[in-house]
Amino acid sequence: MYVPTDESYQRWKTLVPFIYDWFNNFNVPWPSLAVRWGSILEDKQYKFSQRVYITEQTGAHPGADSNTILSYNVDVTKPRVAAAEHMLFDDGTDGGFSGGNGVNGGGAVGGIGGENTGGPRVSNINLGFFKKVHAIIHPGEVNNMRSFGSLNPDVLVTHTDSENLYVWDVKRQPGRSFKECRVRNDDPNYRASTPDLILTGHTEFAEFALDCHTKEYKVASGGRDKNVLVWHLPDFGANAAVSISNNSNGKVTTNENDVKGPMLNAQCTFKGHTDTVEDVAFHPTDANILCSVSDDTRLLFWDARCDHGKPVNAVKASEIDVHVVDWNALNTNLIVTGGKDKIVKVWDWRKIGELSSAKKGGRKQGENASEKDMVIMSHSHEGEILRASWSPHDENVFASASDDGCLNVWDLTRKKATTNSDEETTTTVNDNENENKPNDGAADGGNNGSEGDGGNTNKPKKPRYGQVPPEELLFTHSGHRNPITDFQWNPHDPWTVVSSGSGANVASTCQFWRISDLITRSKDDVMQELEKHSAYICGRAAKPADSGDDTDDTGDDTSDGGDDVNTKEEDVVKEEQNMTRNPSYETAQEEPFEAMDS
Repeated sequence: MYVPTDESYQRWKTLVPFIYDWFNNFNVPWPSLAVRWGSILEDKQYKFSQRVYITEQTGAHPGADSNTILSYNVDVTKPRVAAAEHMLFDDGTDGGFSGGNGVNGGGAVGGIGGENTGGPRVSNINLGFFKKVHAIIHPGEVNNMRSFGSLNPDVLVTHTDSENLYVWDVKRQPGRSFKECRVRNDDPNYRASTPDLILTGHTEFAEFALDCHTKEYKVASGGRDKNVLVWHLPDFGANAAVSISNNSNGKVTTNENDVKGPMLNAQCTFKGHTDTVEDVAFHPTDANILCSVSDDTRLLFWDARCDHGKPVNAVKASEIDVHVVDWNALNTNLIVTGGKDKIVKVWDWRKIGELSSAKKGGRKQGENASEKDMVIMSHSHEGEILRASWSPHDENVFASASDDGCLNVWDLTRKKATTNSDEETTTTVNDNENENKPNDGAADGGNNGSEGDGGNTNKPKKPRYGQVPPEELLFTHSGHRNPITDFQWNPHDPWTVVSSGSGANVASTCQFWRISDLITRSKDDVMQELEKHSAYICGRAAKPADSGDDTDDTGDDTSDGGDDVNTKEEDVVKEEQNMTRNPSYETAQEEPFEAMDS
């Protein structure tokens, strides 16, 4: 596992005010393996309030604190509204955005050009943007959590160390007090919350592979039993997951883990994988179709209307374990996968169908695909891919998260156009050819290295900075100093993301951020806007065109050159003074954060 250095982390902190439109950091006391956006609660002129669900994994050993699903109300500042006082950062260190600058009770949050007065740090949880409102005591650790998105973002499905899945209608669940949540699991007073529905059917632990359809109440899951299961929640009464009053239509029983609640058996069981199923994804518009990836290295496609014992399509997606898969909701031809080989791959579903079609002369089902069978294949991460998700707002944008602590945002429109098959070999895949040689071992499945390190040898890695990034790589979020365990695009606010990081002996964090539109917009657009404000950005008044300061060319290159050097030095001094005396930061130091609510 790659661990970011303090130097790279401090460098990222200095860039926060410039690369984010809005940013908030919150340290969580326990590891959080799942985060989800909920429904919009209130919409104001400069911000909106939204529900967010965060899990706490305290452990399953006797004497551990209660594992919980926590509900928070988060104030999301709207685009182009956030000022310095709205970008909150308290990572438990003495530094703000810039190394060495403190965050104090009366100063500007972020500390640009400020001084550390030695006062207490301001925690953003006390500043109104983040407020806990509800808690569920979860029976066992929460390994994964998904919602039904636009269908109902407040109905959650969770995976734990069990064969069963739990469905929670948060709005109908009774809230548990802080005191109850701190009762240890071996205490006689310990009492877990009762799920609205228990999904049964797995014969071995189902820990991570999970997806919920956003058009129908269908849930897909995979586990160690090598099977993919699908449940149709309306099969239980009249959709008991949404209306708890209908729970009386089902038989309330107690399963082997002593978790009480109504139970529902799987509608479909797909058999075809030969190892643990790591992730599943529904077709965005057709709930009968889904895909799955596994430690058997294959990407399989299933159709509930066909034989459940044979996939309708299959392709070998890697030489080693495949961890994640996601289906593009805006362009259903595209699918992204990632795994232990640290490679992000985007597939065209139509080409995968051709690969497995013997009539078209394609390869046999499950045969390894070549680079030309993919839209992109990139080696930008230095750790295993743990999550991947398409943007709900742009069919060409997706993000991938890794245990290297980085979340990469990709834009397929940045890929250079190719005109023939020869030019295809000059795209991103081969731009990274040097990283794809035996000394890396990632692309060939780790045949040149140890299995425990994803196939890498013990040779030193290339530095994180100084590399030429793939052309499709739009942005890298480096705010987590530990593996990124989960993230989600905000379905209501483009370019806004919530992400969580846990592990690596560093404080677990939950971060809310929006990429600056100076990065996401076209270069021409950005340059045209910046040109209008060039004088302000450079910290000096624009020079009048007819000021007469420009002397005629006398041919004396030496004197002219000397004057230019002095002028540049004076400009640099003025610019540095402006950065420390910028009126917007002085205002942030004088006014409290609550001014945001006005």
